[in-house]
Amino acid sequence: MNSSIVNKNKGLLLALIASISWGYIGIPSRTLQSINLNSCAIAFFRTSIATILFLILIIRKNINYLKINCKGLLECFAYGIIAICGSFVTYNLAIEHISIALATMLMFMSPLWVLIISYFLFKEKFTSKKISSMILTLSGCFIVCGLYNPTILSINLVGMVYAIICSFSFASQTILGKIAVKKYNQNTFLFYSFLSSSIALLPFIDITSTINTIVYTNNFSFIIKDILILGVINTFIASSAYTKSINFITANTASVIATLQLVIASILAYFILGESLSLIQIIGMGLIILSILLLEFKKETFIYILSKVNLNRKTLHYIKKS
Repeated sequence: MNSSIVNKNKGLLLALIASISWGYIGIPSRTLQSINLNSCAIAFFRTSIATILFLILIIRKNINYLKINCKGLLECFAYGIIAICGSFVTYNLAIEHISIALATMLMFMSPLWVLIISYFLFKEKFTSKKISSMILTLSGCFIVCGLYNPTILSINLVGMVYAIICSFSFASQTILGKIAVKKYNQNTFLFYSFLSSSIALLPFIDITSTINTIVYTNNFSFIIKDILILGVINTFIASSAYTKSINFITANTASVIATLQLVIASILAYFILGESLSLIQIIGMGLIILSILLLEFKKETFIYILSKVNLNRKTLHYIKKS
């Protein structure tokens, strides 16, 4: 098999692993919130555990990877504070003013920013396929978040600004990550990035109260398990896989695949937490999946599949021309 195809498939698989890992984040987070751990404390556990794991990985592979120049350190700190802390903090600020559904939808506008920024930074061209995929992605997110129901819309300018800033922070994980992996060892970059985000979160945490909350809970071992899941699976594995994926696939493709976490989170919430899942939301999930297939299938393959569902000739003709 052609090496470029192998690398592309590797990138797609890594991005999918990251999406699955991020998609599960709601389950342990919900448990930790139920014992009144605040969002900054939960975020700190995520970043600090990831920091320790990246440090162990570097020591086992090559301790010289800890060496980094001042410019590199500043870039790591920028990524840690803007991309990691920025997305955590602004999302939590957003949901203080608007509904979780609207905040989540605005956060998942990040592929749109990635598409625009990638055009200027990485010369990734706009194509009809990318634009169609983006429309499908945003439409799917809109439906899965339930925003077709006007009763859950809570329009507040401050909250919406925070949510849009969050989407930029989330997009910067892809953009800054793609720039960094070309210049630095991935584990080095992520170690210093998560270290800086942990340091930035410390002032917002009441350490004594956090420790007491965990120690005096009724199910100490269960809480520790959820903290470890957050740090290991939802952060360390997810960030490692996602950052590595953008070595092999475009920033736009990686960001669109990342929206699959919304699909995975909704499915898990339905089966594990007993949350509702309507037919129209399932259709929204289908649109998100279709957007990824549209990006990655060859045009001929996609046309063949569409022909099997009896699309009219005008639609097929448009796709062939694009």
